[in-house]
Amino acid sequence: MKPTGSANKYVRSLLVIPESGQAALFSRKININVFRLQFVLGFNWKTTTPSLDYKLTTKWGDGPQLKRKECVRVSDSFHIRAKWNLQAHFPDMEGHLGSGGDDRNTAVDVDYGGMRFEVSQLDGVLEL
Repeated sequence: MKPTGSANKYVRSLLVIPESGQAALFSRKININVFRLQFVLGFNWKTTTPSLDYKLTTKWGDGPQLKRKECVRVSDSFHIRAKWNLQAHFPDMEGHLGSGGDDRNTAVDVDYGGMRFEVSQLDGVLEL
């Protein structure tokens, strides 16, 4: 469910799962410089336990993806062509306060991000 009116300023959506006895209220993403912070207030009515989850990400999401084709001439009759890809994933962090009925969750989960570089094709061209 999505709210309307003045509640729309702070609340993004409400999720209710009757089978598992859980409800969650999602906040709007709060912009703090280059970061985005979102809260989820949850309640499990079967175990009567509340929880407060949060997620901190960057405003760029998954990061840049570059795909390029390059050509390097080694001599007048020989050149090298390459296709390469670069994908970056920026760090994000999420965690919770309260168990929410599940003690296996860690309090803070940090994804440190990463970068992947791949040369998908490399050709050597000899012109006779």
